[in-house]
Amino acid sequence: MVSDTGISKTTHGAVTTSDGLQLAVHRLGDPEAPSVLLLTGAFSNHTFWLGTRGVGFARFLAGEGFCAYVLDFRGHGQSQLKPPGAHWCFEDWAVHDIPAALGVAANTGPARVVTHSAAGAAALTALALQPELGEKVAKLAILATPYPSLRGFRSLTARFAVFFCHHCGRFPARFLHFGPEDEDGGIMAQWLQWNLNGAWVTREGLSVLSHLPKLSFPLLLVAGAGDWLWSPPPLCQRLWQVLPAANKDFWVVGGGDTCPLRPGHVSLVTHPECRRRFWPRLAAWLR
Repeated sequence: MVSDTGISKTTHGAVTTSDGLQLAVHRLGDPEAPSVLLLTGAFSNHTFWLGTRGVGFARFLAGEGFCAYVLDFRGHGQSQLKPPGAHWCFEDWAVHDIPAALGVAANTGPARVVTHSAAGAAALTALALQPELGEKVAKLAILATPYPSLRGFRSLTARFAVFFCHHCGRFPARFLHFGPEDEDGGIMAQWLQWNLNGAWVTREGLSVLSHLPKLSFPLLLVAGAGDWLWSPPPLCQRLWQVLPAANKDFWVVGGGDTCPLRPGHVSLVTHPECRRRFWPRLAAWLR
């Protein structure tokens, strides 16, 4: 399902993945304008980019002359819930969901893609598994996605979370106040295991970062200066260093005398000061 938010007329029908699920894609802006596909991380849905009070980065992009497409990953937002007996994993985002969304956003030409958190890893996995998808990408901005590494107490809590996901089938993100959506246990368990192992390795044994094709489009990685738990700037920079792109940039938002704000994992996108300072800069890079 592709829904219209009232800024532009809906022109697409249902968005169906290669494994038969119906996904919701929300669109704002002129459909003839340059398109931007916005992908959320775990525990989230379209409200992360659209906002809940009429203020969101997708709306800002539409006002800046882009056509913004916001995907609800499987089981989230207005997308189809998990069918009985189905078994999902994190790779499904890369193999099924992102290609389906790109088919919509890149309908009239390559789309700019903006990801947050785990969605950055999913986008890179999609490019590693299906290199032809690169032809549909004009630029890729990866926000708050670290190089896979979990150590110390983060490792201990992640191992417990993997155990919980396997036995309960869900990760209780809403109860923990991590976000508005619980995460499917299979999806969350694989994502956490990748980071525990220090490598994104698919079920077929393919190392994502080792098999990425040369990225011909501009690439941007962004970290929040105060994101010490989920995506510390040094780990985001390490991911940027290993990505095979000739044209790539790395930004740290916040900190220093000129910007005392040190945004965290979510506030990198949602904080009012980041709206004022970061959104225009990112929109200019996308343009």
